Amino acid sequence: MIRLAVDMHGGDHGPAVVLSAALNFVEHYSDVHLCLFGDTRQVAAWQPTFAQYQNRVTWCHGQHYPQHESSLRQLLNAPEPDDALAMALRSAVSGSANEDTCAAIVTAADTRTLMIRARQCLGYREGVKRPALGAWIPGYTGPVLALDVGASVVADADDMLQSALMGHRFLKAHQYERTPRIGLLNIGHEAHKASQRLAAAHALFGQQDALDYRGYVEPRAVFANEVDMVITDGFTGNVMLKSMEATADYIKHRVFDVLTERWYGRMLGLLTARLFASDFASVNAERHNGAPLLGVNGWVVKSHGNAKAVAFGQALQQARHAVRLGVPERMWVE
Repeated sequence: MIRLAVDMHGGDHGPAVVLSAALNFVEHYSDVHLCLFGDTRQVAAWQPTFAQYQNRVTWCHGQHYPQHESSLRQLLNAPEPDDALAMALRSAVSGSANEDTCAAIVTAADTRTLMIRARQCLGYREGVKRPALGAWIPGYTGPVLALDVGASVVADADDMLQSALMGHRFLKAHQYERTPRIGLLNIGHEAHKASQRLAAAHALFGQQDALDYRGYVEPRAVFANEVDMVITDGFTGNVMLKSMEATADYIKHRVFDVLTERWYGRMLGLLTARLFASDFASVNAERHNGAPLLGVNGWVVKSHGNAKAVAFGQALQQARHAVRLGVPERMWVE
């Protein structure tokens, strides 16, 4: 049985979205046990809906963690955190032998709070200075891993190299048949277009015999699957990800408007509805929700804060898939 810890309070929409996704998840996967962490008094009305799965659902009471309005100093200087997110993270510490240990945690907590709580409750893997937050970018022939997309917005060359090495381990643990191809996100492939920080990272990457480094890449090369993984400084990675989501949403709405403005457009829409539905589904951010946080002593999957139930369900699936493949253990085997 795969035990997954779930933070009920994370995200913009609160427990309703998380619990709706959790209920659908336990209905479809009989090999999972969900440990739901949060203020159980707030979700008392939901608990009867899980009655038939009571042997595969555990309710773990804990207070909501501080809101993102809390200052960084308040979060860092807080005594041993005992909120629901902290409890969920501790349940998924790597190497725990407790029977209540969870194999992974899924949360939609804001990135800053998650990073601080992960450092406090899980700690970092040996040699890791800064964890990296990943995301799956939909390419023409399959998803591409982007690292980092938000855990840091001031990554230096050493940080980016560390992200590349962790991402390499992550993809190899997913049983890639070839050495993952790696690119460094830039505004062009020419050397003179790189900042000093990117140029330093470029030089470091080229010295790593274990990496299949393909040099600077633009977003076009990412979507064209010319690489399997793209490394960013965090800030540009997050901008690329959110721009992609916004562009896909804009195109979807524009196509809908065009097909509904006139009668012949509506006729065409009836004929092509299935085709468009399939095409847009492949680039829908909800289909790719779930970002692995690499470098901490536990397996953490972060859901988008604005995720609805379907998207949060995808994050749960990503956690289950990684555990089934043994990624959390295999990734760190030398």
